[in-house]
Amino acid sequence: MLATLINAAAIIADPETMSGQAVRFTGTINGYCVHNRGWFSIAVPGATPSYLRVVVRPNFTVPEGVLGATVVA
Repeated sequence: MLATLINAAAIIADPETMSGQAVRFTGTINGYCVHNRGWFSIAVPGATPSYLRVVVRPNFTVPEGVLGATVVA
């Protein structure tokens, strides 16, 4: 079963409502850890902050050269 698709801005606006839930979101990668490749961030226009950072280590390593790619996480 796939997790519910949520707007990333809604996660930033009220993260407590997502606590304990499996959710999915989509966005454009605008940054990632170039040293350990342990996280990436997506742009969230109109939100404060204007990005959502996703920590993926130790289970996943962000591939090099992903800036600008669309991701579903």
